[in-house]
Amino acid sequence: TLTISNNAITTAKINTNAVDATKLADNAVTSAKIANATITGADIANATIAGSNIAANTITADKLAQSA
Repeated sequence: TLTISNNAITTAKINTNAVDATKLADNAVTSAKIANATITGADIANATIAGSNIAANTITADKLAQSA
């Protein structure tokens, strides 16, 4: 049996793209773990955000595109 010491696997030792969605536990990625301004429109599938997901008074006219 192979034993890996605590803190032995660091970010520098993990290959790029080695961790994908299949390797993440359900609910492992939370809002607190997502850096500000890292999720863009391209990351959000069509029809996934409903009015019930938007807090009251958070979308104002200045945040809407012309003819939106």
